[in-house]
Amino acid sequence: SEPKKPWHVQRSDGGVMAFGGLLLRRGDEDRFVVMTSAANGDLVAIHHRQPLVLPPDRWHRWLTGGAADAVELCVAAPASWFNWYRVGPAVGRVAEDHPELVTPLDDAALAAESAAGGGGAGRKPDDRQGDLFG
Repeated sequence: SEPKKPWHVQRSDGGVMAFGGLLLRRGDEDRFVVMTSAANGDLVAIHHRQPLVLPPDRWHRWLTGGAADAVELCVAAPASWFNWYRVGPAVGRVAEDHPELVTPLDDAALAAESAAGGGGAGRKPDDRQGDLFG
């Protein structure tokens, strides 16, 4: 099987991404799951599933509503909500923790990977977007 390729995915407007999830409390042990759906649009090239990303105007309803609200809110966000690009393999190593982990792979690295049969570059963020670590 082909090695996994790390991607950085962010909201295209630079905002916070909130995932819909469920919490199970059982005794002293809490468990949770992030809700997913089939991937939309070009995100399929990264993975066949995507997390349930809730827009800010639906956060309160997700957190305080009932089961019927949750079912209504389980709608996959369109691919247009996101920007994504390839990053280096260090992002998958727990010992690594620095801002360079989300630096896009340069054109030379992408070209070498493409020549070896790898994936594309994705959709890079708008240059006007703020920098979380700036």
